[in-house]
Parts: sequence; structure tokens; C-alpha cells
Amino acid sequence: MGFRRLLVADAVSSLGDWLTYVGISVLAIGQGQHGLALAVVLVAHTLPRVVCAPFAGALADRVDRRAMLVVASVARGVAALAMVAAAIAGELWVVQGLHLGRMALGAFTDAAARAALPRVVPASGLARANALLGISWSATFVLGIAAGGAVTAWWGVAIAFAADAVTFFVAALAFARLPAMPPGARRADGARAEALSPAVRRAALAKVPVSIATGAGWIVLGLAAGPVGTALAIGSAHVARATGNGLASLLWPRRWRASSLGVHASTAVGIAGVVGFCASGGALAWAVVWGLGVGANWMTAATVLQTTAPDGALGRAVAIDVAAQALAQCLGGVAVVLVAAAWGPALAGAAGIVLALVAWLALATPAPARYADAVADAA
Repeated sequence: MGFRRLLVADAVSSLGDWLTYVGISVLAIGQGQHGLALAVVLVAHTLPRVVCAPFAGALADRVDRRAMLVVASVARGVAALAMVAAAIAGELWVVQGLHLGRMALGAFTDAAARAALPRVVPASGLARANALLGISWSATFVLGIAAGGAVTAWWGVAIAFAADAVTFFVAALAFARLPAMPPGARRADGARAEALSPAVRRAALAKVPVSIATGAGWIVLGLAAGPVGTALAIGSAHVARATGNGLASLLWPRRWRASSLGVHASTAVGIAGVVGFCASGGALAWAVVWGLGVGANWMTAATVLQTTAPDGALGRAVAIDVAAQALAQCLGGVAVVLVAAAWGPALAGAAGIVLALVAWLALATPAPARYADAVADAA
């Protein structure tokens, strides 16, 4: 029962997220500077998680995770309502600022929800639970992006933002019905009872290469859509990618769903999908392959992390995962914009692919990652 409530709440809030993403992309493009505007949207959608993840992860290990989910969801709903007023007033930068705050609060719901999963699902069922979350995410992504494209094109961005606000308040109600999840016992001196081992940190960084490629692919996707019919074009490409994501939850081999082999195989599929998408100029078939790799990578890496990290350190481990994934997406997207401005869009996608391959090679080595150390120390 607890997992069902967590699944429903996560699905409802995700639906609103993607309504807003299309709306804010269209609003930004309408102000000119097409590629730069898309990069700003991507950064606003992801970078706040990098900044807030260490604090969110530490908090998820120290307070009741259910209460954290409820409070953060309500706060996100209030921020989305403020975005409605700013959009009606035509204040793009106010919308962007509020969006930054809304996404920063998302780091707290991400950390609490992912750390809560092993509390409501036994270890033997984590792989299946993550597969169901992947299917749910894909469905809500398809519905959210498709609805976001249609609502934004027909009724405007303010209505999309208003719908987003409603989803957060509904999610807060669903989270409130979860069982209490108080933190575990701590030592008398206040020190952390659980440490983040090198194996946990490697698991937390497993999504970085695919995330870099995804950040690059998102900008290429927007550039390929062009300024005409942007809302529907962006929506259709993202729907194709989400379809692949859902297929991963159904088709990815069970023996790979909690193994390092599965992490590397999914990384290869995801990067290959982005390569094909960029080289083809945005072919939807390649978007499906891209989504297949990303979905498999997310599902496998999440299961490995949740089964490797002890409960008392899981919030901080998830913080590394969330922050590194968000930073990687920003890095890939910004690299594409810079290369496109300097040498043209034909070479832009290659920049993100090269960075993704370098990150994959670096993470395959046994050396500990400095970013993981920094996040763990901050938490």
C-alpha cells in the first residue's frame, strides 16, 4: 500500500513538471535567442538540484521523510502559482527565477522519495519497484509533454503553470497518506552512524555519462524543432523518447536490473541513441532508442544504489545521484550551445557525445570521484 501511494504521488507531480517544461521553453523561445533560451531553460530545470541536493540528502537522513515530502510539495505548488501571475504579466525573468526556486525544492522531494522507497518495498522487490516507477514516469512524461504542448499552444503558458500547481497540492495529499518514516538512530556524539563507501559513491555517479548525453540531446531536440510550431514539435520528440523509456521497464533483461553490467550496457544504448538522434537531425526512431537507454540506466542505477547504500546514508547517497545527474545534464546542454554558437549546429551534438564518453571512461576507473566526496562532505 505504501508503494502505491508513493507511486501515485510521484506520478502526479511529474505530470505537472512536464506541463511546465514545454510552457517555459515556448515562453523563452518567444523572447528570441533560440539556442541560448533553450540552454537557460535546461539549466533552470536542472541546476538548482545541484545546489540543493547536499542539503536535501542530509535532511532526508535526519527528519521524517514523509513530512519532508509533504512540505516540499506544498512549497512547490505555491511557487507554481506565483509563476502563473508572472506569466500573465509577461515577466520572463521572474518566471525563470520562480522556476529556479521550484526546481530547487524538487531536490528535497527527490531525495526524500528515493530514500523512502526501501522503507515501503523489501530489498527483493526494489528492482521491480524501480521498473514500475520507470513505466509510471514514462506514462506521465508522455501525458505531461503532450498535454503541455497542446495546452501551451491552445490556451497559453499560464494555464499550463496553473495545472502544474494543482498537481503539487494533489501529490502532497498522497504523500501525507504514507506511513511515518522517522530517521534511524544516531550515535550519542551526533556523528553519522553510516558512512558513504566508495561502492556507494560509484553507484551514485552511474547516471552521469548518459545524463551528459541527454543534456546535449535536449538542446539538439529544441534546435531541430525550430521556432515554428515549437510546442507541438518539442512535445512529439519528447513523447518518442518517453516511449523508449517505458519500453526499457518492460524489455530490459531482469538479470541486468541490479548489476554493474546493466549500468554499462544501458549507458552504451543511451549514448548510441543520442548519437543517432543528433546525426539524423532529430529522427523520432532514434529518440526511442535514446529513451530506452536512459530508462534502463535510471532503473538499473537506482536499484544498485538502493541495495548498496545503508538506510542511514541513503539520503546523502541519493543527493550525490541527483546532483551529479543534474550537473551532467547542464554540462551537456551548455556544451552544445557553445559549440553551436562557435562552429554551427552540425558539430554541436558531437560536443556532448565526447563529454559523455570521457565521463564514462573516467567513471570506469577505480579512483574515487571528487564530486561525490564534495557532496558527501557538504551533507
